[in-house]
Amino acid sequence: MPDGNGGWIKSLDELKGRRVLYRWPDLVKFPDATVFFCEGEKDADRLASLDHCATTVASGSWTPDCVAPLKGRHVFILEDNDDKGQKRALAAAKALHGVVASLRVVQLSDLPRLADNGPDVSDWLDEDPSHADSLVDICLGGPEWQATRRVLPEVET
Repeated sequence: MPDGNGGWIKSLDELKGRRVLYRWPDLVKFPDATVFFCEGEKDADRLASLDHCATTVASGSWTPDCVAPLKGRHVFILEDNDDKGQKRALAAAKALHGVVASLRVVQLSDLPRLADNGPDVSDWLDEDPSHADSLVDICLGGPEWQATRRVLPEVET
């Protein structure tokens, strides 16, 4: 992840002190915005370019510092279409459940399912630029995630 000085942080161990979500300034600037949670920075940046509030968490590692800024917000978790994406979406849903106002895990249609390096929201938007116009409606069309309901199957690690 970028270190803010033109270099890269290669390990979470290099981070000192409090951790923040990616695109933190947008989260602060738009405190009431619905948040799109993506698996990576590329997808968060892509959604931000479409005027959405989007973020991700470093290495899929949730800490209280990462959960707190999302408290009371509506969150769409955009699942990458592979095993890792499914696992990370489930981890995000578990971390945010009971903290956010509403939570939906979104699996985008028409993407092939792969075991590794599966397509993501950026691929889905590249496939058809008009998808950008329907993204919010698709996200709202899915059920709210419930911890007692097994919406996402467990994936072996």
